[in-house]
Amino acid sequence: VILNNHISRSGWCCNVLQDEGFWYTERFPEEKWMESLLDMTRRFRNNSLVVAFDLRNEPHDIPGRWMTWGDGNPATDWAYAAERAGNAVL
Repeated sequence: VILNNHISRSGWCCNVLQDEGFWYTERFPEEKWMESLLDMTRRFRNNSLVVAFDLRNEPHDIPGRWMTWGDGNPATDWAYAAERAGNAVL
């Protein structure tokens, strides 16, 4: 099993007008995202059927905001967020 962290709230994914492209939203801040990853790690770490989970599936730009890679901006840099999250769950 590979657990999929696709969106922050239940619903259909990938509408161009949605606010779910980044790893966080106003209603689901980065701290909650990180906390949920740590909870998933603790919950499934001894389950041999779970082999992996996504930090976030298909992060993408949202209307009016563009994701970056490697610029160090904590609000937009997916590489920076993914590295911090990966280190936290190890």
